[in-house]
Amino acid sequence: MSLQARARHATRSSADDARVAELEDTLHCLMSRFAATPSAWLADAVVSHLDQLLRYPASPRLSHRRRRTYDQLMPTWQTIARRLGAFGPSVAPS
Repeated sequence: MSLQARARHATRSSADDARVAELEDTLHCLMSRFAATPSAWLADAVVSHLDQLLRYPASPRLSHRRRRTYDQLMPTWQTIARRLGAFGPSVAPS
């Protein structure tokens, strides 16, 4: 692999890691907010972020263990969201 190709790969990897970190941080914040104030909107947002993480291409930051954890959390959060009436047109609280 040429030096330029390695540099492009490293840049893409660090951008992927940054995006995964952002998704994880937001997911944790949403889950904490939900624990304090449950709502359909927050449950729907948690499901959306879990889905994004599970669909994200391989990233060193997103280990197999983390991916498995998110995969295990998904059905629970889908059930919560469904019971609260999410999965319809979502409007953020004002």
